[in-house]
Amino acid sequence: MNSSSSGLPSNNIYDIEFTSDSAIWIATDSGLAFFNWNSWTIYNSSNTGLITDVITEVSFSKDGTMWVGCSTNELFNDSTGGLNRFRDSVWTAFTPHNSDLFDPHITEIVSFGYDSLLIWSYPPEIPEQFGLMQFFDGSNWININDTSMIYSVYTVLDFEVINEIGYAAMGMDGLAILEDTVWQINNIHNSNIPGQPIQSVTSDDTSNVWMIIESASSSPIYRYDGGNYQNYPHFPLPNAIITSFEVDSKGNFWLGTRMDGMIKIGGNEFTFYDTSNSPLATNNVVILAKDLEDRIWLWNWQQPGIVIFDPDTITSVENQIAENQTPNRFRLYQNYPNPFNPNTKIKFTIPSVADANFVSATINIQLKVYDVLGSEVATLMNENKAPGTYETEFDAKNFSSGIYFVKLSAGFYQDIIKINLIR
Repeated sequence: MNSSSSGLPSNNIYDIEFTSDSAIWIATDSGLAFFNWNSWTIYNSSNTGLITDVITEVSFSKDGTMWVGCSTNELFNDSTGGLNRFRDSVWTAFTPHNSDLFDPHITEIVSFGYDSLLIWSYPPEIPEQFGLMQFFDGSNWININDTSMIYSVYTVLDFEVINEIGYAAMGMDGLAILEDTVWQINNIHNSNIPGQPIQSVTSDDTSNVWMIIESASSSPIYRYDGGNYQNYPHFPLPNAIITSFEVDSKGNFWLGTRMDGMIKIGGNEFTFYDTSNSPLATNNVVILAKDLEDRIWLWNWQQPGIVIFDPDTITSVENQIAENQTPNRFRLYQNYPNPFNPNTKIKFTIPSVADANFVSATINIQLKVYDVLGSEVATLMNENKAPGTYETEFDAKNFSSGIYFVKLSAGFYQDIIKINLIR
């Protein structure tokens, strides 16, 4: 998806956050975009209380409060930028002029619990990967550089909150662990950490802590259990500079790289995705984010928008959702029976699609059949549907034997299955 073919306001992306399968928030330099697979809503300084249109970061507290970091395209302009809070339909702005926010150029917001935030900002005279940290509890500000908790200037490459404990990948400074406002620094001099720099940190669905340690002697992927570092997999990666890192629900590793595109590690196998076999415009992956259904969202500097990769390309009747449950994702199931003659059943699911105000909405569903030449031969459905699980029957008694394709279109979501009519 890009700004010319969708409602995305800009192709320059800074952050992607998921609050549900049908609620995606995208920070751009032309506003904050909300996407629900059906429609777009754009928030900017002209229609909300946002300080600027350059949105650098989005984060959510446990109570649903949204925190938005704003900056400016003019690096040496300190008059704009800051922190926005959206709660109970009210926008509140925090800037160096009306609060103790140190610097208006927000680069990272990490939420602990409810009103406890850790905020990175960076003065324009220093590189972006360095910055100053502040705690904010909704009322009070604590400048971490004014305490002895950690260094006065930080090299923070990545940060993850796992079970209310913060883990910061700090490059050559090691791994910083934040628990109850107390910092612990693990490096090669004071711990059993196997190497430095620490490039990235993430978690899996069972709250295991995973990190990338580039100078490690074997694979750079490690799991940290609070005391020990376990290496995985037990063979070295290709020579790649890792920029981002995710673990999906099946235990697969997804790595964004600076020059080699995206790498998937599943078991003992590598799969490379780059400009030669994917829609990536370049092999420099800047953002790699995993949504709640294990889809991978990718963006790089020259990318005309966002590439969405869905690894779940195989569906079966065994994976169907119970009839009394509201589905949590769009899905087009393989027809049954297949091959068929002349009738077959086609099942699909529609999640609860919220609009920008989190109000459930119906969505237009089109289910069409195409032949191998791409010509439309039948329309099985073209109507608005509420969230739920649906099944329809395709009667092919007037069709010739052969391969056909069924396409489900729901807003911006599309999926296709191949069906086989045998007489």
